[in-house]
Amino acid sequence: MKSKQLELDYSFVVKARHLGGHRVWLRFRDGLEGEIDLAGRLQGPVFEPLHDPAYFACFSVNDTLCWPNGADFSPEYLWDRVRYERFGIKPTRRYVRGFLNERPLAAAGRRKAKPRKTQPAPRKPSRRRA
Repeated sequence: MKSKQLELDYSFVVKARHLGGHRVWLRFRDGLEGEIDLAGRLQGPVFEPLHDPAYFACFSVNDTLCWPNGADFSPEYLWDRVRYERFGIKPTRRYVRGFLNERPLAAAGRRKAKPRKTQPAPRKPSRRRA
């Protein structure tokens, strides 16, 4: 249990600054920092008030970005977005509308592969003499 907690510690947001519009500069507990644009990620009724840049700027930091109306993003999602926008490293996790999908990326949305039909191995000749 303790190792799982340590695994998640790297991605908590420790500092954030509003850069204008829907852009935010973030620093994470592991030292990663960078800016991201969340304009395209504000989908759904809870994110509706955040379309106004003045309201968007009213966020607070509590291990992630939080707004007064209860809207927030998972810290893992923000960490993955910063890594992608800064270094071009694609996330190893899959997100649906900003929320972590429990299925691994390799299995998400894919059907199980059918086993290949292979030819049986050739039989070795018998050692018996006729």
